[in-house]
Amino acid sequence: MFSKQSQGLRNGHVVLAIALAVVFTCPWASAGGSAKADPGFCAVDYSGIFSHMVPGVGEADPRRTDLPEKLTALALSPDGILYGVTADGSEGQLYIIDPFTGGYEAGASVSLSVLGMAFSPSGDLYAVSESLGTYTLGILDPLTGGHTTIGPLNGVDPPRVQGLAFSSSGVLYGVYPYDWVVDAGTYLHTIDTDDAELHTVGYAAANHLCHSIAFAPDGRLYGLGRQFAELNPYSGQPIGSVLWVGDNYRGLEYVPGSGVFFTKVPRGGWVEEGASLTLEVGVAGTYGNLGYQWFLDEVAIADATLPEYTMDPVTPDDEGWYSCQVTDEAKAVHETPSALVQVFPPGSLPVMGLVGLCIVAVACMVAGALIILRRET
Repeated sequence: MFSKQSQGLRNGHVVLAIALAVVFTCPWASAGGSAKADPGFCAVDYSGIFSHMVPGVGEADPRRTDLPEKLTALALSPDGILYGVTADGSEGQLYIIDPFTGGYEAGASVSLSVLGMAFSPSGDLYAVSESLGTYTLGILDPLTGGHTTIGPLNGVDPPRVQGLAFSSSGVLYGVYPYDWVVDAGTYLHTIDTDDAELHTVGYAAANHLCHSIAFAPDGRLYGLGRQFAELNPYSGQPIGSVLWVGDNYRGLEYVPGSGVFFTKVPRGGWVEEGASLTLEVGVAGTYGNLGYQWFLDEVAIADATLPEYTMDPVTPDDEGWYSCQVTDEAKAVHETPSALVQVFPPGSLPVMGLVGLCIVAVACMVAGALIILRRET
């Protein structure tokens, strides 16, 4: 489901969890929904607004204003999870957002100021972040918030993008505003995913379509900022009507109505032996009755056929990778990302982990130095 690079990120953060004593947290909750309507374009505003966007019309219901502030991007994973992200200085927060209702719940924290993100066809979550005026391309792990840097954007002046979107052929596009206040315009670039080099497609003057972009299933590219319109992917020029839609839209993503979208996924972590643990899954966009099957290390768990799976009490045998397959009457099968659950003996939570090893190492160095000094004196 995830690339080897993303899997490596996940494993790396399992080690980090030991160092920081990350205990098990409850699975994400969600407002959920099971309507079969086509969400189409979903958009988020920097002030916490969620809305659908209709080409030629603009903002459309459902529209809500209670999402977290400072949302900067949306990205739909290949397995049907709509992620949003906030940027607050050098920190950020990932969210799972229900594309049908705008319901949301917090996911992993990220130590980056993410301006744009997009899933590649292979499932890697590419993100562009900004720090002290430098814009950098990298890959995020949506489960842990871990980040692998590809490199600073380069190749054009200024080397900057905000919104990201992959075409169906796997080309990564980026968009950036020129002089947002005085003479607004939009640069459209393609981006090499190997070295973060930008190649300018075109520039369109006098518009506010520069904060986010997204492709529709028919290959049409749309831009969003204070305005919403189709963009020519070969020139960057607007096509057709350009609509004023709001003050500060930052994220845009197309969500088809024919799929199942996870609004709640199981989360892993550390749990003490003997405690109780419940994993949960939530979906939207389903058809008819649902079927569930939980898996441990890719093996079906007997009688685990409900949206919730509870282990009470937790034993060492419960340790491993958990996922859930969901089916509906359309006979489609959808599986959540895997979540790693690790079990520690009662009273032995690895409080210090790697930090403790560092302290021990420093203590040994100090002790060694004292011994040497004593011998020298």
